[in-house]
Amino acid sequence: MVDVKDHLAPDGRAGVSEVTEPKDRLSSELAVEVREAEAATAIVDLPPKDGSLVGPVQNEKSPEPKSGDKSKGVEKKSVQEGGKSKAQLKKERRELQERQRKLKAQAKTGNEPPSTEPIAKANVQGGDAKPPTTTAETSAKDKKEEEEEKKERRSSGKSRQKKMSEKSDVGASPSRARAFSGTVPKRVPDTLMMDSPRVEKRMTKKLAARGIPKRTSATKKVEMFSHLTQWDNSSPVTTGLPVANANIPPVVVQFGLRLANRMIVGSNARGLALISVLQVLIRDHQTPAQKEFARDFETYLGFCLDFLGQCRTLSVSMGNVVRFLKTKLSEIPAETNEDTAKKQLINELAQYADYRIIRAAKEIRDKALTKLLSEEESVILTFGWSSLVVDILKAAAQKSKEDMFRVVVVDSEPCREGKAMLRALVKMDIPVSYILLPAVQHVINRVTKVILGAHALLANGAVMSRAGASEVAMVAKEADVPVLVACETYKFTEQVQTDAFVFNELGNQDDVFSPRMSAEDKARINLVPLSLMYDVMQSDLVSAVITEYGMLPTSSVPVVLRLEYSGLRLKPPRDREGLSY
Repeated sequence: MVDVKDHLAPDGRAGVSEVTEPKDRLSSELAVEVREAEAATAIVDLPPKDGSLVGPVQNEKSPEPKSGDKSKGVEKKSVQEGGKSKAQLKKERRELQERQRKLKAQAKTGNEPPSTEPIAKANVQGGDAKPPTTTAETSAKDKKEEEEEKKERRSSGKSRQKKMSEKSDVGASPSRARAFSGTVPKRVPDTLMMDSPRVEKRMTKKLAARGIPKRTSATKKVEMFSHLTQWDNSSPVTTGLPVANANIPPVVVQFGLRLANRMIVGSNARGLALISVLQVLIRDHQTPAQKEFARDFETYLGFCLDFLGQCRTLSVSMGNVVRFLKTKLSEIPAETNEDTAKKQLINELAQYADYRIIRAAKEIRDKALTKLLSEEESVILTFGWSSLVVDILKAAAQKSKEDMFRVVVVDSEPCREGKAMLRALVKMDIPVSYILLPAVQHVINRVTKVILGAHALLANGAVMSRAGASEVAMVAKEADVPVLVACETYKFTEQVQTDAFVFNELGNQDDVFSPRMSAEDKARINLVPLSLMYDVMQSDLVSAVITEYGMLPTSSVPVVLRLEYSGLRLKPPRDREGLSY
């Protein structure tokens, strides 16, 4: 009989070097089993902290096998003295690796710190081990553990992707952002993706939820501008709008119809009209019980703005007025009385209209006179219609010498807003000439200065004005004629544009056609009308911007915006009584 104890190493483990000269076949087979047991235990067993012997191989003698079956006796001896069979050792090794993998995954996700308890349980002695389970139970358990392991891998992968996306650069490309976070950050507003059926469906669903019918879009669009909103003016704005709509009051409906029919034209006129409508909304709003006035009115305001957006795209001046109102709403304490809050908001809007629009226009008029008037004859060229430019020209004509001040009005199709400018100047007995846009090059050499109005002043210094103003500025730049832009600071925006193709407003398609054109000619398939409302004038074409704070370069727009948003202001304009805003 061969004793396993005789082949153990001094530390109690099976040593290969001890079994060097087996005496018979039985001892040779036992040596092979011992080598395999050592290889398995070398991977599974971990030395304890106290240095005691822990492992499947125990330093104890096992009972001798029966003499009738030598092979069974060798197998039983290897199981009993070695602790476990190869299958059991393999199973335990796999379970231990899975536990370690789970602990590492939990440590990475930060759910709970790694623990050594499962490892200590895996290193129990052979006598304390659980009895082997059946094949069906083992397979079911293995499947369950595999599913749990997959879930943990997914969760750890998502957390790792989130950390990597947080560490990534802010200006990363969409493909890189998609690789880190799995989604592309939203950069383009829905109003600039009207060629997408998915976006149009989402907007229709949003408006329907608020009880606002979506306006019918035009069937014929220019492909380059198909991403912009092009309404079908044959259908009224109020089509499908309920008569008794609690979310849209009559004053908003009336204002929307006037915007859609171009009865209110000009950034200042639209801004002042919106302020009047907002004051009426604040005064007539009734806050339901158990609700806060500021939050309820902001929700109510969103319904009204959605309807106005269906009538006509909101101008930059209107957007800044809405932003000002929302800022004041957020500053109202929750414990403020509703009547007090209403009075406060109405007064804030009145001051905004007075100081930022009306008084600002007076300051700009006074500062522009010093640049327009000279001892010699002044020939001023302007384009289209601008209420601010009309006030400047009127004041300049009154202070200039007789027959030393003339105006050239340039107009373009299809709006022909220069006609309104022509009528206003003729009523003031100002010498004026009227030409169309293609004739600018023929008169530019006799012009001393060019003064233009602005729809908005962008953060990159570009000027957004009526379509055709950019051509006038380019011709003046070529002829070395100074180009002045009169613009209030409330029209400044952080928006950046380098062209008029990405963002613009499309006018009425019927305005492009001649009144004498028949309906059959208008309905031709190969005829697609296009009416752009604005263009973008690059900053290098503008000599200076006349604001209520003085003559500023176009590069000063970010500075003014930063001061406005931080609560600071430049030197405010003063009225005759010395009051300042």
